[in-house]
Amino acid sequence: SHVPDGESIEVHPRAPRLGGISSKMEDYARFKTLHHFLSEGKLLPPNAPCFQLTNVSNDGENDGDNNESISLRRNNVITDEEYLAGVIGMCHDLGKYGVTRASDAMDDETTVPFLKRARDAVSLILEELLQFDFRNGPLRRKYDSTKYSLKTLETVLYELSVAGAVGGHESLVIAENVDDGGPLKRMKINEDG
Repeated sequence: SHVPDGESIEVHPRAPRLGGISSKMEDYARFKTLHHFLSEGKLLPPNAPCFQLTNVSNDGENDGDNNESISLRRNNVITDEEYLAGVIGMCHDLGKYGVTRASDAMDDETTVPFLKRARDAVSLILEELLQFDFRNGPLRRKYDSTKYSLKTLETVLYELSVAGAVGGHESLVIAENVDDGGPLKRMKINEDG
């Protein structure tokens, strides 16, 4: 397993990484994609600069007159599998974050539009993931759980629509003075006809 000086080992792009670095790179992709979605409202592509390492190489010989040929080559820092696992993890985080944001939906008018964007993004990601054949590996299990993240966001949006935060049940009111002391949700009856 000794490599002579000056020689390099050619590693297959799909070769497993040493140690637990692959899971850390998945976490990195998950963090970066979630941060980008929360700040920009869109998904971070796999060829984004934060996922690449730029190598500078001198292709020309230095003959003293500074006519060197310098080239830049970008290498992905994360593998395709790590990127997909990170995006799937971002979908889970959007589901959890959506539930947290929904608790303040009546006071924050940006909550429902955010939840709709998150639901649409997770739905589109799920549609794209359907095109892959994951077999029975770790990505398959993560993919399967993405369906539950979509269901969570859809359920939250439905519950907010019933509560009146999304619209549609404008006649739902809270009566302030009820005999037992607590608020009561009831439908107003339109007596005009």
